[in-house]
Amino acid sequence: MTEEPHDPIPLAISSVALSVLLGTAIMSIFLLVNRSMVRGLPANGAPDVNQPAANLLLVGAFATLILPALATWNLLAPLNSAYRRGGLAMVSAFGAILVSLLSMPLNELAGVWGLVGLLAGALVLALAVSRKVLRERRAFP
Repeated sequence: MTEEPHDPIPLAISSVALSVLLGTAIMSIFLLVNRSMVRGLPANGAPDVNQPAANLLLVGAFATLILPALATWNLLAPLNSAYRRGGLAMVSAFGAILVSLLSMPLNELAGVWGLVGLLAGALVLALAVSRKVLRERRAFP
């Protein structure tokens, strides 16, 4: 009797969710560091792109794109299809950017505490989702 193949959909959904949450946490960390760098500097009308704080935001945006994609690619290792793994990695990268856009209004409305709350919430949810990912990965042969 042949064994029925395991359904990859729960693993895919939970892997993308985990990667999006990790990307949101990464962006929150970069924004918290950026806020500490610009604290005390005079506010002027035009941002200076040659300042280290601007470069840090650029690095943070790229990290929020690349690291969730790599995480999804690795989490979906039990899948044999590079096409599916790559497509879901791109979905998680852009999903992380979209969800991390929550950090801007939180930063404006609640300041540092809004970013800390977003970071804490993303990490707590990531911990919960990571258990589901591990359970799903163990189900694959």
